[in-house]
Amino acid sequence: MKDWIPLLQELIWPIFIGLLIYLNKSWFKEILDTVKERVKVGSEFNIGPSGISVGKAPVLPDAVIGTDDIIDDGYNPESTQANIPDEPASQVIDEQLSLSHRTSFWKIKDGRVYYRIFITTHAANQELKSKIEKVVYHLHPSFKNPTRVITTHDNDFLLKTNGWGEFVTRADVYLKNDSAPIKLNRYIELKA
Repeated sequence: MKDWIPLLQELIWPIFIGLLIYLNKSWFKEILDTVKERVKVGSEFNIGPSGISVGKAPVLPDAVIGTDDIIDDGYNPESTQANIPDEPASQVIDEQLSLSHRTSFWKIKDGRVYYRIFITTHAANQELKSKIEKVVYHLHPSFKNPTRVITTHDNDFLLKTNGWGEFVTRADVYLKNDSAPIKLNRYIELKA
């Protein structure tokens, strides 16, 4: 029996991993199918000592082709966005405002990897931040409701959403007592 103990110790992890894969085979198959689709479209795929990595996430198409491409993240507009002027704002203030974002893996649905996306608007100083009245984010047209109005200063006018592809978002920053918005944009890159 003493001769069998080292063999059993060596087999415990492969058996455990195999059991996990067997118990979650539909989820594991979905991951493999997603990796397969990414590799088909030319994404890089690496396996090494640091783990497994798959190339960049897909970029959202320029136009919405069918209803399968519409991203419904559950957002429901609470107010209308009428009377939003489209004039340029001061260049000096424009340089003091910026957008940033972070993303995290959320889930796999219908063979697509979905990410949680958090976009914020930053001001160079507290005085400028206090002058911001609202931020109107313009997401990719594939989102069900692509125009989102954020009026709360909490977390730097944080917009939370979910998506499956990379895109450029635009934001119109409205300052108190100023009718012309400051226009910002940022490429939303998806990283887990």
